[in-house]
Amino acid sequence: MNTASLPEYITALTASGTVSSYISLGVLGFFLLSVLFGFIFGLSRGLGKASTRLVTIVTSAVISLIVATSIPGAVSDFFAGKTLEEVILSISPEYANTGESAVTAFIASCDAETAELLVQLISSLVIIPLVFVICFIVLNALMMIVFWIISAAAKLGKGKKGALSRLLGALIGTLQGALVAAVCLLPLAGISATALEVRQTLDEAELTEEMDASVDKLYDETLGEIISNPLFTVINQCGGEALYSSFSRIDVAGTSVDARDELDTVISVYSSVMEIKASGFDFKNPTPEQIDAIADTLDIVANDPYAAEVVAGVLRALSVAIHTERIPVGLENPYHDLAISLTDIFLETYGDNLGFNLDTIISVYAILGDSGVLAALSEGNADAVEDLLITEYNSDGNVINAVIAELKGNPATKPVVTSLTKLSIALISDAVGMEGDATEVYEEVTDKIGTILNTKEECETKEEYKETVATDLDTALREHEIELEPEIIEEMAGIVADTFFEKEGEITEDDINDVILSYYDAYAKYLEGEGLPEGFPEGLPEGLPEGLPEGLPEGLPEGLPEGLPEGLPEA
Repeated sequence: MNTASLPEYITALTASGTVSSYISLGVLGFFLLSVLFGFIFGLSRGLGKASTRLVTIVTSAVISLIVATSIPGAVSDFFAGKTLEEVILSISPEYANTGESAVTAFIASCDAETAELLVQLISSLVIIPLVFVICFIVLNALMMIVFWIISAAAKLGKGKKGALSRLLGALIGTLQGALVAAVCLLPLAGISATALEVRQTLDEAELTEEMDASVDKLYDETLGEIISNPLFTVINQCGGEALYSSFSRIDVAGTSVDARDELDTVISVYSSVMEIKASGFDFKNPTPEQIDAIADTLDIVANDPYAAEVVAGVLRALSVAIHTERIPVGLENPYHDLAISLTDIFLETYGDNLGFNLDTIISVYAILGDSGVLAALSEGNADAVEDLLITEYNSDGNVINAVIAELKGNPATKPVVTSLTKLSIALISDAVGMEGDATEVYEEVTDKIGTILNTKEECETKEEYKETVATDLDTALREHEIELEPEIIEEMAGIVADTFFEKEGEITEDDINDVILSYYDAYAKYLEGEGLPEGFPEGLPEGLPEGLPEGLPEGLPEGLPEGLPEGLPEA
């Protein structure tokens, strides 16, 4: 701080007349009084007592630092294994009387890992610096007693104090006063440095005019005169920044991060969200540019170790709350089960795989939005949803297949593929007039298909396996009134034989889902009149399937009477 400008600075604060200006004046006054008292006492005590007193002050600061830096471990031990709900109850038992809501459902579903991270954030930014200051004040008072004991025992200051001793004592006393004031003001100095960094981040962010005006008002009329206090700059430059930084460290999966950096992440995400919102964002129909902006925003979170772990914990909690139906989905089946399965991906989501899982979800979201499925779902138009799901989308096929192509790239989305297979069963069933529970039908059909596909162990040749699959699979589907064209059955049996006959081991659920979805895709394309997918015949066969006679039989089957019965049945 430039002392030549101090009177002008004080005059400007006095003229401002705001609460923040008076707080800033109080900070300066406290520091100057502490330095003044240190100077006076040092001058009167001389070199011996001033030096001894300086040692006790430094000792107090060191012990306080040791105590403060041990708090994270103590906090972790105290809250170890406690969920967020248990943490809140340990602080405020009255929370038990809070009514049920989406918030309480989320809190009840939050696990211990997330709770510990949230507690660490509060501890590092607020509790640890305050404990350091309080501990220093208490120890400093106790060390004052030690100082008098040492002074009396060593008979310090009993002799005549020369001018040099008093001068050196005054210098050391001034240092004492500055040190005491700096330690007491350390939390404010650390917060001011963080606030200034946040302001810089906000200035660089693309905010709306209203947000810019709000930020300017907050800093210029409320915080500005406090955080711009030059005394805080001096304290931070003389070691306060490094000391405060040691308090704000958080261990995240073996990585030490500065909790203050999370404010930058929050601001960056918030400004990105506001920018997306200002672009006319419609959740049901996002543009490609908005999808890219959402992906970039999610990358900000995924690339921040602490934010990634916290967001992953929040998503796990929401998934648990949805699975336990404490937070209702509000959709009818089969879409209810599909929505539930979409949350499965987050049940095992942590910081290290958050980005991968979010990329999968945003890709699926883009397909559903671009295809119009989200808009139809929001309108409750089930017929439109069914039509859109079987609409040709890209090289992967229809919308369902495009979604599945994205999901198959992520092992965590296996439950979603199963749900989409159930949805395919439901759509095929509805198309041929079957009524019933799609989940029940899926389970029965997959059991039968699994048994049929695994008959490869009993077949000696691929052709025999193909014929078995064609016959038994068609029968199994027809039992549930799912009737597909003979050429689809025949060609599909060939594909199954080529794919699975030489496969080692049992046919898995994933294999069964692939077969069902392949049938569904073939059926959907056939209904659209676009022809069968690649690998299927281009049109209906010119004649009857192989093995059947080309024309009508010349006579009745063996064993039936040669002529018509003489009369009708009695009924």
